[in-house]
Amino acid sequence: MKKLLLGAALIAIAFLTTGCSTQSNVTTNATSMQITQMLANGEYSIDFYRMDPLGGSSKTLTTPYNIQVSGGKVQSYLPYFGRAYSLPYGGGEGLSFTSDVTDYNVKPGKKKSQIVTFSARTTEDRYDFNIQVFENGRSYMTVTPNNKQSISFDGELMPVKEN
Repeated sequence: MKKLLLGAALIAIAFLTTGCSTQSNVTTNATSMQITQMLANGEYSIDFYRMDPLGGSSKTLTTPYNIQVSGGKVQSYLPYFGRAYSLPYGGGEGLSFTSDVTDYNVKPGKKKSQIVTFSARTTEDRYDFNIQVFENGRSYMTVTPNNKQSISFDGELMPVKEN
């Protein structure tokens, strides 16, 4: 009898957990049409939860890191791990900067995704961004600096956060 009750309780918990997680994905993810509109307008934010340095192992990000593209500018707040070929005295700003966006382009990608490419220049480096955004909002971004190794991030596309 105890085994039967325990089994029924585990099944009930599994159904409740599955139902809750499905509901949260529906409410947090933007629709495919909203994603297309955000990318075309260049007005979006991507919150990142994992980084993949070129020469190291993948790391889960516990602090909220993101980029925001809005008004022809990119505001980048990202960690950097990797080899730097040239740095200013004191270490520089890494991937935390605000800069004008140049060469902004959106094109269709594989597996119902869209590819966004653009560049940004700061006083210490030039950064090329390549972002693959899937129809559910999941994003994969590679940042390629001129003076450092490239680094990749996994995240989720969001509407621009108002300050």
